[in-house]
Amino acid sequence: MLNLPTLRSGLRRHILDDQLLVYDTQSDQIHLLNSTTAKVIELVDEGIGRNEVVKRLDQINGAARGEDLLSLALGDLRSAGLLDTEDAEAPKFHETTRRQMVQRIAAAGAAILIPAIVTLAPRPAGAQGTQFPLGTACTASSQCASGCCASNSAGTCSNGKCSPNTCTSCHPG
Repeated sequence: MLNLPTLRSGLRRHILDDQLLVYDTQSDQIHLLNSTTAKVIELVDEGIGRNEVVKRLDQINGAARGEDLLSLALGDLRSAGLLDTEDAEAPKFHETTRRQMVQRIAAAGAAILIPAIVTLAPRPAGAQGTQFPLGTACTASSQCASGCCASNSAGTCSNGKCSPNTCTSCHPG
C-alpha cells in the first residue's frame, strides 16, 4: 500500500462552508481550496491508505473517478507547496496530463467539482498606506508621505525638509 503525502507543518487552516482556507506562515500566502481538494485533505489527515481515499472519493462523487480526483488534488497541493517535502518519493499516480484527467472526469457525466487551489499573496501594509504625496493639502505632518506638512498658506506636503518654522507637527513642543 502506498503512503500518501501529508500537509506541511506550520499551515493554519480555517473551514469556509465546504472550502478550506490555508494560510502558509512561511511564504505569507493564502490558499483557498475548493470542496474536492478540501475533502482530499480531510481524508489524507485521517491517515487512511490511498486505496481507501480513492474508494471514499468514488462514493462521495458517485462516479468511479476517485483516482483522477486524488491525483489532481495532490498535484495541485504539491504545486502550491503545501505538501511535506520529506515525502518527496511519493509516486506519481498517473503519467497523464491534467487536461487528460479533467476530460476523463467530464466524460463520466457526473457533477464533480475538479480539484482547484487559488493562491493569494497579501500585500504588505505599507503598500496600502494613505499618506499624501508632495503638494497635497494637509493639516499634520503625519498625513504626508514625506513626513512634513508645511504651514505656509493652507498647509501642503513639502519635500521633507522639515524645520520648526516651516512644518506643523514636525517637532514636538
